[in-house]
Formats: sequence, C-alpha cells, structure tokens
Amino acid sequence: MPNTPPRLYIFFGLIASGKSTLAAAWSARQGALYLNSDRVRKELAGLDPAAPRRESFATGIYTPEFSRRTYDALLAGASKALRQGREVALDGSYQSRAERGRVLALTRELAADCQFILCRCPEALLKERMAERQRDPAAVSDGRWEIYLAQKERFEAADELADPGLIVIDTDAPVAVLLDLLAEKLAAARSVITPPTPKSLEKESTHTPPARSTTTMYNRMYLLRFPKETIDQPIICNLVKHYDIEFNILKADIFLQQDGVMVLELSGHKKNVQAGINYLKKLGVKVETLATVVSRDEESCFQCGACTGICAPGALAIKRPEMAVLFDPEKCSGCGLCVTVCPVRAMSISLDPESIGRA
Repeated sequence: MPNTPPRLYIFFGLIASGKSTLAAAWSARQGALYLNSDRVRKELAGLDPAAPRRESFATGIYTPEFSRRTYDALLAGASKALRQGREVALDGSYQSRAERGRVLALTRELAADCQFILCRCPEALLKERMAERQRDPAAVSDGRWEIYLAQKERFEAADELADPGLIVIDTDAPVAVLLDLLAEKLAAARSVITPPTPKSLEKESTHTPPARSTTTMYNRMYLLRFPKETIDQPIICNLVKHYDIEFNILKADIFLQQDGVMVLELSGHKKNVQAGINYLKKLGVKVETLATVVSRDEESCFQCGACTGICAPGALAIKRPEMAVLFDPEKCSGCGLCVTVCPVRAMSISLDPESIGRA
C-alpha cells in the first residue's frame, strides 16, 4: 500500500465553467485517471463520445435516470482506481448536495483524500465558450445557453463542504496560470489530517504492480517482434493487468506458429512503461522505440494554454503579453502529453514516416 492515501479530485460547476479543460490538464500533470461525465454518459448510451447530442434539458440521455447511471459509473471507476492507490479526477456538474454526498461517502469508505474544486467564470465568458463549442465538431460537451440557465436554477450551493475540502477557482485565465494557482491552493489544503487506511483495502494478490509516481503520464510508440513461441500468451493483457499500462494497437500481423509483428502505443507512468518493456524483453520480444511527430492544427487551436502546463521540454509556451501559445517542433520530444489535454484536439501525434517503413 502507498504511504499516503490516494486522492480524489472533483472538478465541478456549471456547464462551460472551464472545469473540463482544467480537470484534463490537471489529470495529465498529476498522472491521475480522468473521468469525464459527458464522455461516460455517451459511452453508456453506445454513442461516439465526440458526437454532439442536442437534446432538451432532462430528456434523452440527460434524464434523471440516465444521469443516475452516469454518475454511478463515474463512482465505480473512481472506486476501482482508488483501491489501486491511483489518483482520480472526476469531471461533472455535481450540482446537488446528495450527489456530492455520494462522493464523500465513497472517500470515507476507502479512507481516501477528497478535494472538491468548484470552477466558475463570468457569464459573458460562458457565452463565448458555448458559442465556440457550437462551432467545434470535436467538442464532447453538449452544453448550450438554455441548458446553462436550467442548470443554474437547480444548482445547489456547496455550503456543506467545509474548508479546506473545497477550493474555488475562477477560470478566466490561461490554463497554465490556473494549474499553478490550483497547485498552490492544494498545497495549503494538504494540512488536513487524513484518516488511516482501513485493513479492508490491503492487497490480497501476491502481485504488486509498480508504484505510481507523481510525474505525468506519457505516450510512446513501439515496434514489437514476437517469437512464435509467445503468440499464444496473453502478453498485452498482462501489460494492462500487472503494469497499469494503457495500449492502442496501430498495426498487427500475428499468426499461429509464426513470428509476429505489432506496432503498439503504450501510455502510463514512465516507471510502469519501462517495467512493462522489461517484461516483454524477458519473454524474448524484440522492442524498438518508434519515432513520433507531434503537430498542431493552427486553425483549431484557440490559445487556451492547456498544453503549456505539461510540456516538459518547453516546445509549447505562452508568449506574453499577447498570451499566444507558441509551438516549436524542434524542441518537441514526441511524448504526446499535449494531445491528451488539448480540449479541441488541435494537437495530434503520428508515427514518423521512416518508422512506418521499418514496421
């Protein structure tokens, strides 16, 4: 078990309040599991999470019954990750005291740290953000002005949350600035005494996954060459189960009784990914790191600055006083972190053409 309890962050507030942008950026910076209510809602309905869904307030997939399913799924995902000692960021409106109470009950049960972050901004900025979403086909949220007005009327003040369990963030600033502000506020809130971890959370399994570091998650693409003796082994399953690594298969040529080739994108903490690679090598799998290229769609980018807070080599930076986001491909390491936090998908990552030829 980790020496400190896992922490659950709840980014909540009215639609277009900036909570999703901040939650995604903070999750990437912390390496926390990010669970977004809009995405989970559409996945439960069997819909493309990025597809717009224009429905009236409290109808369709936004009925109270379907919202109950959505928030139950969010809690279930958070519970699983917290039991593994992983930090989690929940992103949803959490507009009722009862809904927030369910979160508090879960953290008490798991002896986890709980931090609510209420995001807010002026209504003029809310209107601008919602207008921008209407023009963006890749936007996940279906928030509109009439939905905002209905939600505002029903939103229950978070006066049941005592200091320092509640942090209020005004999101009318660049994301990089907000990340630093949030880090300062969280540091001040960490003086709260945390209850001991209950014995019920002790590991029953004899296998202990690699410990999670506090550094950000990163992506790498690999060319794997499997000897035919390993084809029938659950290798990729073991990477997920034992090393807490997410994967995306980009190419695969695998047949029984033949050597196999796979191009695989692995995501996770650096120590976990390296441990997974060592596991593959011990099995006789030849592993090559493939070169990647990160690019930006200048027309889609609206200069929010979410990417600058997690770019370690400084390839993405804010130019002051214009507050414009600059991208220097020469400094880019190809880690792909900016792709995971970009709310409009202006950043993308692809294999270098020479790597494709080798695969």
